[in-house]
Amino acid sequence: MAPTLSPEYTPLDQALGQLRHHNGELEKFIDELLDEIASLGEEVENRAHQLMEARRQLDDTSQSSAQLSEENSRLQQIIQVHDEAIALANTQIEQLQSQLDQAQAATQGDPADKQRIAELEQQLEQSQQPSEIDPQLSEEVERLRRELAAAKLELLKRDQSGEQAPASDNLDDLKQRNEALEGELHEARGRAVQLTETIDQQRKELNQQKTVWTEELQAMRTLLERRGNQTPAPSQSQSFADTSVLSGTATVTRDELEIRANNNNTVVDSVMAQFAKLQRDVNKRRNQQRS
Repeated sequence: MAPTLSPEYTPLDQALGQLRHHNGELEKFIDELLDEIASLGEEVENRAHQLMEARRQLDDTSQSSAQLSEENSRLQQIIQVHDEAIALANTQIEQLQSQLDQAQAATQGDPADKQRIAELEQQLEQSQQPSEIDPQLSEEVERLRRELAAAKLELLKRDQSGEQAPASDNLDDLKQRNEALEGELHEARGRAVQLTETIDQQRKELNQQKTVWTEELQAMRTLLERRGNQTPAPSQSQSFADTSVLSGTATVTRDELEIRANNNNTVVDSVMAQFAKLQRDVNKRRNQQRS
C-alpha cells in the first residue's frame, strides 16, 4: 500500500505538476519552431527554383537575341559589300559616258573616231544592262534582300506572338527581377540560418534546464520517499520542528522541507520567466519576418 503524503507536501506536488506542464509546453513550442523552419526551407527551395527558371529564360532570350543580331549584322555586311560593287559599276558607267561625250566633241566625221565612238557606245550600252554587268552579283544582292526582309518579318511575327526576345528595357526588367529574387533568397537563407542558430541555442538552454529540473525532481522524490517512510511521532503535543526523519544516514527536518519547497517554487518561477522570455523572442522574430 502506497504511503499517504502529508498535506504539507502539497506545494511540492504543485511545483512538480507545474514543471511537467511547462516541460510539455516547451516541447510543443520546439515542435512548432521546427515546423516553421521546415516551411521556411520549402519557401527557400521554391524561390531558388523560380530564380533558376528566370535565369534559364534570360539565357535563352540572350542567346536568341545574340544569334539574330549576328545574322542581321552578317546580312548587312554582305549587302554593304554588294552595294559598294554596284556603286563602283555605276561609277565606271559614268566614266564611259564621259569618255563618249569627249570623243563625240573631239571628232567630227573621222571614220576612226566614229568607230571609236561606236565602240564606246556599245560598251556604254552593255554597261547599262544590269543583267550583263554581273548577273550573279545582282542575284546575290536580291537574295540577300529577300533574306533580310524575311528575317525582319520573322522578328515582327515573334514580337506580335509574344515569342520575340524582350527589348532592352524588358531585359533590364527581367534582370532586376532576378536580382530581387536573389536578394529575397539570400535574405530567406539568412533568416533560416539565424533561426536555426536560435533553435540550437534554445535547445542547449532547454537541455540545461532539463538537467536542473531532473536534479530538482530527483531531490523532491527522495524527500517524498523519506517522508513516506517516516516513523509516526509518539505524541501529538510534540513539536514537529523537533521531529526528524531518519533514512539511512540522512536526517530531514521540517525547516529543511520548507526551505526545499521554497527553493522549488523559486525554480518554477525561474523556469516560467525563461519560458516567457523565449516566447517573446520568437514572437519578435516572427513579426520581423512578416514585416
